[in-house]
Amino acid sequence: ASVAHDIGKAAIAREILLKPDRLNSAEYAYVRGHTERGRDMLETVIHHGQLAHAPSARRLFAHALDIAWCHHERWDGTGYPRGLAGADIPLAARLTAIADVLDALLSRRPYKDPWPEQQVFSYFREQRGRQFDPNLVDLLLENWHNRPFVETQDVAGARTGTAD
Repeated sequence: ASVAHDIGKAAIAREILLKPDRLNSAEYAYVRGHTERGRDMLETVIHHGQLAHAPSARRLFAHALDIAWCHHERWDGTGYPRGLAGADIPLAARLTAIADVLDALLSRRPYKDPWPEQQVFSYFREQRGRQFDPNLVDLLLENWHNRPFVETQDVAGARTGTAD
């Protein structure tokens, strides 16, 4: 279901999504709307799709809707679009928020270079209980070196090999 977390970006102009510079306030507000557009798209599938006889697919789409709508909510309540806080944010969205930010920080984007792993590790430690669920951050940091499909480094920056 988390694969669809940014499905609402399909309704956002490509030139805004791929803009190499910082977004202005109007552009940023426009992009923030992807959460509600994603919710609307997935609600349409749930309510008008052929899911009535497929309860497992209905549950999957319900999780996808929660994720698309709530993955920018913050543990401290300062996120968007609804300003949810703590456990009011669906668990699937809290998990996806961590995975999404981890991927974004470690990846090259049109507007930024990847961050060093030490900086990403520190960011998550600093955002524990602010942006992210503290229990989930604890799990991430405790298992930092066991992340799959990434080259790992210890927190001091020494290369430790590639994860399988």
